[in-house]
Amino acid sequence: MNRNILADADGSATDGSIITPLDRIISSYSEVSETELTTNEGDVYGLDRDAAASWTDSNVSHGGSSGTETDRTLTLSMIDDVIAECEPYWDGGGRKNKAILTGYDTAKRIAQLERPKEVYTPDAYIEFTVNGIKVRGKEAGIPVATFDGIPILRSNNVPKDTISRIYILDLDHISLEVLKPITYVETSDPFIQNKFGTEGVFSWIGEIWCDRFMAQGKVRGLK
Repeated sequence: MNRNILADADGSATDGSIITPLDRIISSYSEVSETELTTNEGDVYGLDRDAAASWTDSNVSHGGSSGTETDRTLTLSMIDDVIAECEPYWDGGGRKNKAILTGYDTAKRIAQLERPKEVYTPDAYIEFTVNGIKVRGKEAGIPVATFDGIPILRSNNVPKDTISRIYILDLDHISLEVLKPITYVETSDPFIQNKFGTEGVFSWIGEIWCDRFMAQGKVRGLK
């Protein structure tokens, strides 16, 4: 499921047979028209992002031009600029229930860039709840680094260009909605399987839901 949620929008199925990847939800007309994304690969929930910039766009920083993307050396201003574009769409404009998601490689690069400025502070403690992420005290939370007060979450499955992409998430307006929880069923009945042995299958029904695209951001095309 993690690999599906964090699949690259470029090349992922567009027929509704998979969970809509986060990379596709946090996309924009500019990304579709200037990078390697092709027709429908930026569309979400039946909304067309191929025609023109619109309210369905998220804030995406990329290195694309005329369908080809050149990876750029990561700078802190790239992250700052996308956060600044998202912030007017955040409830109250604050950092509460916001998160940065990236890979271990990019998180390390951010730490190296931020260390001299002491903006990247590895002393925040967070708790995952049904309502999102809360910053808690040391005795109750999980230690994570932060960037400008926003917790940084890391995953091996984040799509990479040269290094992993960065997602700025407003968890008040993007969530994983579950219709049917993960269920496992197995059988050893040879009349069902037409052979002897045991087979099992996991099933789950759900989707990532976003109701405010402009509150979400992405930095891609990094090295």
